[in-house]
This record gives sequence, structure tokens and C-alpha cells, in this order.
Amino acid sequence: MKFQWRKRLFQKKETKDSKEKQNHEEIKQYRLAFIAAAVCIAVVGITGAWLVNRANIATLFTVSKPSTIAVKGPNGEEMAQLDLSYTDENKDENGKVTIKRVISVVSDQSDHKIEIAYTTNLKGLNFEVHMATDVTKDSATGQYAYTISKQISGEYLNRDKDKSTHDYNYAVNNNAADSRHDSNYSDYQNVQPHAEPLYWLETNTTKVSDKNADGLYLQNYVITISWIETGSTKETDLFYVLAKNIEGTTGN
Repeated sequence: MKFQWRKRLFQKKETKDSKEKQNHEEIKQYRLAFIAAAVCIAVVGITGAWLVNRANIATLFTVSKPSTIAVKGPNGEEMAQLDLSYTDENKDENGKVTIKRVISVVSDQSDHKIEIAYTTNLKGLNFEVHMATDVTKDSATGQYAYTISKQISGEYLNRDKDKSTHDYNYAVNNNAADSRHDSNYSDYQNVQPHAEPLYWLETNTTKVSDKNADGLYLQNYVITISWIETGSTKETDLFYVLAKNIEGTTGN
């Protein structure tokens, strides 16, 4: 079975050296960089090489001709950059930062799945994905209100269950059967462990019934991302959200 992919990479800019990098392969891919803290040069060099040399991280399925599926802003709005800035109100007494942002998946197919891939430098980096309804924007504040419904369940495809802890996750060994190392780094082996991206895939297919004015299927989601600040130690992580069509109903 062939699938079409679109992806978006979130970036929170903390320094002037943080950049958004774009690459086009068999499909047009949309990307925003997510950098959750000030950069560490060594980490940027490693993960940067991953992006430049293997920008198509949707390596788990065959890519076919382009489709209309795309990861966008709330209610299908165009989104050049997702704002992941935060204030002290988003941080608890233990230094845990939690932010929530609304995105959407727009497609000519009714059925899709979400995949998330990310590096693991930040302590306690975690996420949840929920379907959202009644998404509205406050014209005065620019903030979005929404109703959260079903949480999207999924599973890791290359997580080392024995090595991973509550604070840090690890990908499996490069030689493991479920490793994705070769897809990202080819035969290069000198890779920092937390630069090996983890892949998380939605378990069940999401079936969408709502359509936008263009007759395309539209589903809003709320992504909750959290991590723990570790004082003056600053790290960088890359966080991709991808969506792929599953054989379903074609929009009008």
C-alpha cells in the first residue's frame, strides 16, 4: 500500500543561530523547527546533519505522488511558524514546562494517521495528541479556545524499553531489527544517542467526517508538549508531526 506524507517540524527560536532548513524530495514537505532551549553547538551539528542528509524522515512507508494532505494551523489556516514561546505561567515549581497548541490535518481523504518523530535531548520531553472540536479564536488576544475530545493512542516503533527512563528516552541499538538509524544516517555510526530520533505512530486510523469550504476533510488537534528545564544547561530537540493518507473516501 502506498501512502502520501506531509510533515511539519516545530521550532522555538532561542538564539539568532537557530535556523529553519528546508528540503524537497519526492513530495513537498512543510516544516517548522522546534528548538525548546538555547542551542548546544555539538547537538546542532549532529541533528543538522540528520536534517540535511536525510530530510525525508518519513521512512516507514512508501511515498507516492503528491496529495492534498497537509499539517496546518487551527481550522486549516496557513501557518508559517508555530509559536512555542512560553511564560512562567506555563512552568510549575519543579521546572516542568507545558504548552498546548492547535494544529489541523487537511486532506482529500477521510482517513489518516499521525506519526511523530523527535530527538531526545530535553529532560522529560513528552507529548499528547487529542482531537479537538469547536476551535475558535479570540480576536482580542489571538488565543484559541477549543474542546478536547478523544486522545490519540499510538506506540513507539524504535524505543529502547530497557534503556529508557522517566527522564530520558533512547532509540534502540543501531543494529537492532527495528532500528531506523540507517534511514537517517546511512552507515555513519558516530551519532550522539539523543540525536537518534524516536518514531511514534498512531495505532488506529482517524476517520474524519467534517469538511471545509473547499470540500476537503479537516480535523483539528491539540498537541500538548512538556519538558523539564535543567537550570543553565541548554539543549536542542527537533519535533516532527507528520500525517499520511490511508485509503478512505475522496473529498468532493
